[in-house]
Amino acid sequence: MPREAFSEVSPGRDGGGRRPWEWTCLGLAPDPEKSMGRWLLVRRSTDDPEDLGYYQAYGPEGTSLEELVRVCQDRWAVEQCFAEAKGEVGMDHYEVRRWDAWHRHVILCLLAHAFLVVVHLAARDEEGAVGDGKRGISTRA
Repeated sequence: MPREAFSEVSPGRDGGGRRPWEWTCLGLAPDPEKSMGRWLLVRRSTDDPEDLGYYQAYGPEGTSLEELVRVCQDRWAVEQCFAEAKGEVGMDHYEVRRWDAWHRHVILCLLAHAFLVVVHLAARDEEGAVGDGKRGISTRA
């Protein structure tokens, strides 16, 4: 790919101070009957042009590059959730033989993980309110 094909797209919620990636989008075979498109997204590091990442995307035909990049970046939040659920509530510790048993186990683990996240955030907000000299429920949503 020529250097001009890439454009810098800043991350939506990146608090790590990382420089933005450069992205390019190649159209693949669309699905005109459903008004859907297919794309190959190529991500390149601004620090190391040899550091490439590839994503295949499928969505409505008029989807912008910024929207496709946002969805690719949101994918990491889902993967982090699964990794935490495996470590904290044993989502990967199952011995089942049927689909419905596996499905029940995963749903219960994800519910337990969601409960722990909510409790953790409430405790963090309460500590912040107490640490600020305030009592009661935090005003943050």
